[in-house]
Amino acid sequence: MASPGAVIEVRSLGKTFGDGPGAVAALEDISFTIEKGQFVSLVGPSGCGKSTLLQILAGLIAASSGEVLIEGSRVTAPLPGRIAIVFQDATLLPWKTAFENVTFPLEAQRVPKPTRQAKAQSMLELVGLADFAGKFPHQLSGGMKQRVSIARGLAQDPTIILMDEPFGALDEQTRLKMGQELLRIWDRTRKTIFFITHSLTEALYLSDVVLVMSRRPGRIVDRLAVELKRPRTYDMIGSAEFGQARNRIWRTITAGEDAAAAAGMVES
Repeated sequence: MASPGAVIEVRSLGKTFGDGPGAVAALEDISFTIEKGQFVSLVGPSGCGKSTLLQILAGLIAASSGEVLIEGSRVTAPLPGRIAIVFQDATLLPWKTAFENVTFPLEAQRVPKPTRQAKAQSMLELVGLADFAGKFPHQLSGGMKQRVSIARGLAQDPTIILMDEPFGALDEQTRLKMGQELLRIWDRTRKTIFFITHSLTEALYLSDVVLVMSRRPGRIVDRLAVELKRPRTYDMIGSAEFGQARNRIWRTITAGEDAAAAAGMVES
């Protein structure tokens, strides 16, 4: 049975690619829960399996062992309408306007035209792009494209939004602004968000909980409840509390890297 209040429950999850001597263990014995409306970030070394885990949560690839439950039901396939995904690349259709990109998945789900148009308009207003509804992707900045991608996900009214390094390709100033924008949207919608990032600062600034992953095979080696008050402000990033939390995550990640290096497991 699922844990009470858990929207996402991951139980003893493992993933191995290939068979025999050439098999690669990507994930090992991963377990965690995410409650309804929580903002949870996942950090860890490059190549530790973060994106693989997200794809399993989304039902895009199958686990080798263990299971994922979404609202108590085991995930065996993609769940459009219940789970939306935002990738690092906004993946907008270049021949469609911002408005048309937001309505596109609703068309695929055969949502009636008046309903999908109303939802698209509402979501573009929510992300601050109502005035850019008729623009094509090449006419939008990187941050604007990601806002359209977020609007497209929200228009499906999902229970969960999975985000894989959504701001990774943006410059630092735009990234900070997009983080603040995402918090505003989350505060309005209270969707459950699972957010992958390489930035420890970004993870702490945005999240209720930060999960820390080890190097491959990826395991959850720390869970940090972020005690910073909401709403979050930029000034918090310079606080002693923020610095201590960031240092804890950094020490966890680097301790794992140092141990692997000492064992001769890290390639030079």
